[in-house]
Amino acid sequence: MTLSPEAAGTRDDAGRRREQRAWYVYDWANSAYQTTTLTVLFGPYLTVIAKRAACPGQDTDLACRHDLSVLGIPVSPGSLALYVVTAATLISALLLPVVGAIADRSGRKRTLMARIAWTGAAAASAMVFVGGTNWQLGVVLEIIATLCFASALVVYDAILCEIATPDERDAVSSTGWAFGYLGGGILLALNLGLVTGHDAVGLSSEWAVRISLLSAGLWWAGFTIIPYRRLRDRPAGARPADEGETPSGEDVAPAARESGAALIRSSFVQLARTLAHARGYPQTLLFLAAYLFFNDGIQTVIAAATIFGQ
Repeated sequence: MTLSPEAAGTRDDAGRRREQRAWYVYDWANSAYQTTTLTVLFGPYLTVIAKRAACPGQDTDLACRHDLSVLGIPVSPGSLALYVVTAATLISALLLPVVGAIADRSGRKRTLMARIAWTGAAAASAMVFVGGTNWQLGVVLEIIATLCFASALVVYDAILCEIATPDERDAVSSTGWAFGYLGGGILLALNLGLVTGHDAVGLSSEWAVRISLLSAGLWWAGFTIIPYRRLRDRPAGARPADEGETPSGEDVAPAARESGAALIRSSFVQLARTLAHARGYPQTLLFLAAYLFFNDGIQTVIAAATIFGQ
């Protein structure tokens, strides 16, 4: 049976709406790490662990006069968490353009996003093992989780172009953002309740924090299953049909067939071409540079707020 154009269009619209709802869930999933771990709990907790290592036997509420050695460089334990955020930000500036190029050429964006997300969620969940004076484990896990968090978001944003037409994207993006804050806020409220009322459930404050960190990783991993199951992989470069911008088969097919080393190599070539063309758009480059500083400032305030408050 052949569907009329109107019926086919209605079916396509319904399928796109279903995928958009699944897409929203990923923001709900990953915001747990951003709110509970990255913004509120892990910075102050890592500071306590670092002070315990640098000044054993001293109350961690007091100033520690000794430094840690990080790759042979002396670092104040009170500043360690902020140096970790800085390191992750600098690595992200180099890594994310490559991830974006890979996502553009990949015909398996949902799979790529899910694998990166589950790697980050595993690192976030493993923060439950950060205790005693083991600040090194905390540093490594936070860098891995934060890089995966940012990388998966790049792929997540690339998927938006496949499941929403241009006139839908603002609304879909805003709805996803709202779902993220709702999910992250709900889990953060539960975890703050656990941390502040730890005595009532027979936990030490440290174990309440560690369980909260574990919950953020499990939340991220668990809810990522929904977009992974309900989104569809599409050929590289595919867009909603009514956008009128779908590339020809010559543009799509080679990228869709690439995998492994060939995909990474082609992505670097594409990134180099993009950077070469960008020289002709000085205002775009100025905007990107300004955004880098602006976003870094925002992230610094977010990361430093709870440490300063403590």
